[in-house]
Order: sequence, then structure tokens, then C-alpha cells
Amino acid sequence: MECFQRFLMNLAMDHPRTLKTTSSFNEENNMSITLYQIADDYRDILSLMESDSDDPTTLHQLVQNTLDQLQLDDQFTDKALAVACYTRELELEAEAVALTEKSIRNRRKALESRSEFLRNYLITQLQKVNKTELKSNQIIIRLRKTPARIIVDDESMIPDQFKEVETLTHIRKNWMQEQLRLGVDFIPGVHLETGVSLTLR
Repeated sequence: MECFQRFLMNLAMDHPRTLKTTSSFNEENNMSITLYQIADDYRDILSLMESDSDDPTTLHQLVQNTLDQLQLDDQFTDKALAVACYTRELELEAEAVALTEKSIRNRRKALESRSEFLRNYLITQLQKVNKTELKSNQIIIRLRKTPARIIVDDESMIPDQFKEVETLTHIRKNWMQEQLRLGVDFIPGVHLETGVSLTLR
């Protein structure tokens, strides 16, 4: 079982599009990916974060406070490993949801594009035969004039009074970092800060 879970883990990291794993659905049909063996006590604590709540911050604080109570040396390693495994499960689930979102978004755009094309087709055909209304026992088609709207033919000819100038300031962080790396001692208003990242495999 452990080898199979490791295989799924490697597959998810190397080929996220081909990730196929057993998914359980709760009452709200939310996908849940389980790839690691985590002690029930730890999983029960961590799963509190998935509870429905209008105040997720409070739930996260509850989980943290509960975990912080497990500070004995013989418990810390188990706790840290359990949290790491659960974190990776959440990340993989988020990746799976993101792929689903992308697929659904592309599907929506395709449907909207097709319906817009067919609407314009119907308008053109009705205008060709000088009809403004058709109906059946299922649907009614009507042509109606829309409110007038401005079409810009040549922006350069529009008087300034009808123009609004927007100023966008972009902070060139990459360039500042390069200058500091090359030896510039100080740039007013900024400072370099080194953080810590966490690697889970």
C-alpha cells in the first residue's frame, strides 16, 4: 500500500494531468485526495480545517493550538511528518481542482462563443427576410433595437476634453535587486529580506 501511494505521489508530481486516484466525496461533493497513511488522531485534528465555517481563521487557530499542545520530543517528529503529509495532500487536491477549474472555464468560453455566433447568425438571417419576430410553442424570437453606443473610429481625432489620462507606476523590483546584487549599498524605501521555504517530497 505504501509503495502504491508513493507511485501515485510521483505520478502526480511528474504528470499532474494524468493523476487518477480514488477520490471520496463528502455530502457537498467536494473532492478529497488521500495519498498518505496519517494517524487518525492527527488526521482528525487537521481535517478540522475543512469544516464549513464563516470564520476559517478561527478554525486554523484551533488546529494550531491543538497541535501546539503536542510538544513532547517523542511526539514532535510524528506530528511534523503528519502535518507535512497532510499539507502535500491539500496541495495535490488544489492542483486537481485547478485543472478542473481550467477545464470548466474553457468549456464555458466555448459555449459562450458558440451561442454568440448563433445569435448573430439569427439576427443576420431575420434581417435578410425582413422579419422581427418568430414564435412557436417552445420559444419566441424578437429583434429589438439596442441603445446607441459610441464606436471609436479614430482615437487621435477625439478632443482632449473627452479623454482621461491614467498614470501607472510600476516598481521595478527585479532591476533594484540586480543593482543591490551588483554592489549598490542602499536604495531608499526598500530593503532585502531572506525568507525560508519548505520542501515536501
